Amino acid sequence: MPELDEQELAAIDQARQVLSGWLGAHFIDPDGSLAPEALATWRSGRIDEWLVFEPPGYVNKLFLVSGEMVYPYSPSQLSAQEAVAAARASAAGPER
Repeated sequence: MPELDEQELAAIDQARQVLSGWLGAHFIDPDGSLAPEALATWRSGRIDEWLVFEPPGYVNKLFLVSGEMVYPYSPSQLSAQEAVAAARASAAGPER
């Protein structure tokens, strides 16, 4: 695995903050397992402008994060490229 530069590490840290806030707004977190520091155990990667976060264990939910937007998806229902396309459409808002 290639070593990440400081800019990419900063982007991952920022995305963890955004994801932690989103998770906190959508799920109860009595044990603090959704804090940004706890998300450091989640695998992360990049697809185009999106960072992808995968919780540990066997789960059918991944999270795309770009800027302040979080787009959850199930890899059993959407491929990564389909999820990115759907996230982009969601970020663009409704068509007029």
